[in-house]
Formats: sequence, structure tokens, C-alpha cells
Amino acid sequence: MSCRIQFLIFFFFCSIFQDNIVESDMSVEPRHHRHFVARRGEVLHRISDDCGGVMISFPRPGVQSDRVVLKGTKDCIETAKQRIQEIVTELVSQHSHAHD
Repeated sequence: MSCRIQFLIFFFFCSIFQDNIVESDMSVEPRHHRHFVARRGEVLHRISDDCGGVMISFPRPGVQSDRVVLKGTKDCIETAKQRIQEIVTELVSQHSHAHD
């Protein structure tokens, strides 16, 4: 599906459920960003698909910010945040075991 079509679907969804759409953010250390955006954002697309189409925006490459922005319904955002945190915890665990 093209980005334009995805945007139009999201716009349509937002216009219908506008009152339920919120924006939230969370912190993810920049060293983990690559995992989420690699392979054309495969991990982000999977999280978005599994969490009701929540929009997830990581900082552009080269920007040293830990702020990740999520837009969608509150429940979807909370589920997506939990999944992102689980993945970060796995990454940290893998990294610490690699140095043991």
C-alpha cells in the first residue's frame, strides 16, 4: 500500500474518530532506534498493524533525540508503548549477555 493511500486511510480514520485520537510520547535511547526503523521500518509497521494502526514516529537519522511520538487511540498507544518497551528490554538483555 502506498504512503499516500495509508495517509488517506489514517486521515479518514481520524476524521471519523477525531475525539478519540491523542498524541503521546515516550523515550527510547537513540542507540536502539536503528532496530525499529531498519528494513523499511518493518518492526514499526508490525507494531502499528498489531496496535490498531497507531502512527509511530522516531527521530530522523542523525538527530540525537530519544523522543518517540505516537498518535492514535489511547488504548492503541498504550499497547504500542508496551510492545516498544518489551523490544527495548530484549535488546538491552541481548547486549548485556553478549558482554558476559
